[in-house]
Amino acid sequence: MNNPVRISKASERHALREIWRQVFKSDDGDLFFEHFSHPKRCMVIEDNGTPVSMGFLLPAGNFVSDGKCYPCGMIYALATLPQYRGHGFATAIVDSLLEAGRKQGYNATILSPSNDDLFDYYNNRTKFSEHFYICERKYSTLGECNKGTIISEPSAREYHAIRESLLTDMAHMKMDIDIIEYQRKLSHLTGGKLVKIDQSGIISCAAIEVYADGAILVKELLAPAGHYDAALSAIGETFPAHQYTVRTPAQINNCSNAHVRRFGMIAAYPAINATASHIAPWYGFALD
Repeated sequence: MNNPVRISKASERHALREIWRQVFKSDDGDLFFEHFSHPKRCMVIEDNGTPVSMGFLLPAGNFVSDGKCYPCGMIYALATLPQYRGHGFATAIVDSLLEAGRKQGYNATILSPSNDDLFDYYNNRTKFSEHFYICERKYSTLGECNKGTIISEPSAREYHAIRESLLTDMAHMKMDIDIIEYQRKLSHLTGGKLVKIDQSGIISCAAIEVYADGAILVKELLAPAGHYDAALSAIGETFPAHQYTVRTPAQINNCSNAHVRRFGMIAAYPAINATASHIAPWYGFALD
């Protein structure tokens, strides 16, 4: 089957939404296409004139390491209709998106596979390598909130500033404001939000989503050392739930191996090496 990769057309938005609906089976397709969809950001493979496989290259921001900033693209919404899988379409689209990123001046391209099988797929068939890790814990309760703690919702720009102030000492993705604004909208869609946590002048931040069963996903929690528990308690008071899944930077000294998992990959030209540290490079929230 000879199916070349090409840039999508504005007239194909309906077909791309249909791929999203069939593959991801989620309610956020409309939000994504309203916020990000631009024909030139999407590569497709077609069959008889209709796209059957797609992938987007979004401006992700900068990977920051050793005081240097490396502009990055982000591969997102890579999907192939079930009946067309097994022909190498996803690999061909990834290769095309990486080449497009290089031509656009990105130093690297990142992605966050949704499961271990996809990590293995990208490791074996593409130029991506594992680079980002997270500490992920589950809680049934988060404790009692300290008096004087104020939790509020910042703008995407304010969240960005808080986030950067908390990530100064580690290699990380300095997310594009537009990515953060999309996460703000995505959080709202689920009943969650971006939050600023003020503990008597000690500032933390988090990106929160609510699962369909009422459980809470804290996609990113950043706090000064020694203040994570207090930040969690504030989240628990504002978002009562029967279970919480919390993602934080993977620090070897305070997160057991049982809680550390791979989270993101990078393809760089040339290779980018993060500073040797006891803290793994931080990706942030994937737009899952």
